[in-house]
Amino acid sequence: MAAAESCSGVAAVGFAFAEAALRTAPLVGVQVWNTWSERARSAWAP
Repeated sequence: MAAAESCSGVAAVGFAFAEAALRTAPLVGVQVWNTWSERARSAWAP
């Protein structure tokens, strides 16, 4: 799943982990940070 750093994104991650725990299913959280896209966005920003 992908989630932004918003209230709804945080809630979605919490929900995913709660559901996985209920079903005793493995769930691994991974945080990804891409500095290239940040630089690209700022370079093209008006």
